[in-house]
Amino acid sequence: MNLVEYSKSDGVALADLIRKGEVSPKRLAYLFLEAVEKVNPRINAVIEVYLDRIESLDDQKVPDSPFAGVPFLMKDIGAGERGQHQESGSKLMKGHVVDNDSFLTMLLRTLKN
Repeated sequence: MNLVEYSKSDGVALADLIRKGEVSPKRLAYLFLEAVEKVNPRINAVIEVYLDRIESLDDQKVPDSPFAGVPFLMKDIGAGERGQHQESGSKLMKGHVVDNDSFLTMLLRTLKN
C-alpha cells in the first residue's frame, strides 16, 4: 500500500485490509505519519505524533475489534490521556499535562487488549 491508496481509503476499508492480512498496522501507522508530514505544514492540525507507539507496534498481535490497527487522531480538547499534553489550543493551558485518562481514553485502551 502506498500513500495514494491510503488516502483513498476510509477506516472501514483499512480495517478490512488489516483483517485480510493485506497490510499491517505498522505499515498503516507509517503511512499516517507520511501523510501528516506532507500535509500538516500547511494546515497545522496535528500537534504531536507518538513515534514510540508506531515503532513498538506488534503486527503479530492485532486485537479482534472493528478498527484494530487503524491509526487515528485525538483532539487535545476533552479526551485527555494520562501523561500527555492537553493544551486545548490555548495559551492559558500551554504545558498542561493530564493526570488521568478521560473516560473515552479508558474505553479506547480496552479495545487494544
